[in-house]
Amino acid sequence: MKKTLLLLIMAIMLVLPGGASAQLSPGDFVDIRGHWAEQNIAAVSSLGLMNGIGTTYQGFRIFSPEGTVSRAQLANVLQRTFQLDYGMLRFIKQPLASDYYRDVDDAAWYADGVLMCTINNIFEKTGNFSPDSSVSRIEVARSIYRSFNAKGISVPMIMLMPIYEDTSSLSQEDINAITFVSNTGIMRGNNNCFRPEQNMTRAELATVLNRCCALVRINIQ
Repeated sequence: MKKTLLLLIMAIMLVLPGGASAQLSPGDFVDIRGHWAEQNIAAVSSLGLMNGIGTTYQGFRIFSPEGTVSRAQLANVLQRTFQLDYGMLRFIKQPLASDYYRDVDDAAWYADGVLMCTINNIFEKTGNFSPDSSVSRIEVARSIYRSFNAKGISVPMIMLMPIYEDTSSLSQEDINAITFVSNTGIMRGNNNCFRPEQNMTRAELATVLNRCCALVRINIQ
């Protein structure tokens, strides 16, 4: 009986925050250990491309790998990953995000990312940006495709049309985007499906960004 009780106490200590502290240091992500995207998350975090969503009372960061990605978050990480700027564009008046979208506050943390993405034609100028809306896999694929084009980054590849059972109703641009991300290995489907309308998770986005960074490094040298 005593032996069973001791084993139970040891097991509880391993799963409680105090037990985790033996393996983690304050500042580490507490919720990615053993996750399939752990290395990709650590990589994009070290590059400053993605941050956590908060901390525990012990100081461990929380990444929320299975959380969804908002349009505001996507705008920010695209700006950082591709270093989106004004390029050769010149304006008489300094543009603001609110010039393009009614629902973006120019003082918001994501406003500059939205502005840079819009100026570089990553997002459509639709009147409303919907910063809190979750992004789908096809939105991410389209944005990645446009970002490479906006920066003039040419990636040599054999343009093989991937065969997916759930993409026949998509526009030609979206088909081109899926072809690009599939052939470069940035994004792929499974079981013959791309799942274009499925929400992108933060772990998936971290993986996508890490692959983008690798391609950018190779093709701008």
